[in-house]
Amino acid sequence: MMETTKTQRLTVEETSYILGLFASRNMLMRIAGTQRMETRLKMIPNGWRDLKMMFQRIDWLCVKLMETIPEEKRETLAVQMQGMHYKIYTHMDAAPPKDYALVNTSQYDTVCIAAHEQCMLCGHPERCKSCQLGKALDAHLPFSRTKSYAYIDLADVILGNCDNY
Repeated sequence: MMETTKTQRLTVEETSYILGLFASRNMLMRIAGTQRMETRLKMIPNGWRDLKMMFQRIDWLCVKLMETIPEEKRETLAVQMQGMHYKIYTHMDAAPPKDYALVNTSQYDTVCIAAHEQCMLCGHPERCKSCQLGKALDAHLPFSRTKSYAYIDLADVILGNCDNY
């Protein structure tokens, strides 16, 4: 005899939490599909195995949670989830260190132009480590570069597409 799960209406708060769990599931699936993260996690004893295990458990939990939701709400949630994009934001310290520059997203175009102009005219990629602009960008951009800034599209970096640099 097959056991049926009891359904119950959702509150707004529960809906938000369930969407958060599905976002976590999707992010774990995305991480598990990335060769770069697989390599990094394999540097940790059982890291890769644990990530896959976490994904399997949260996937199972999400499937079971959907069974507790009435059918009409389940359909609505499924439509919402298709267009859902969650981002995780971290906030800066209230008072950044004195040598730390905060750059708004709207200012990145100017930073990109400055880096390209200076680096293209320099012609000495081996001197990037001693260049003041290179040092500043290295300190504040979220990746470890292997090329001169003349050959790096900073707009890609800001959007998180920095696998090739």
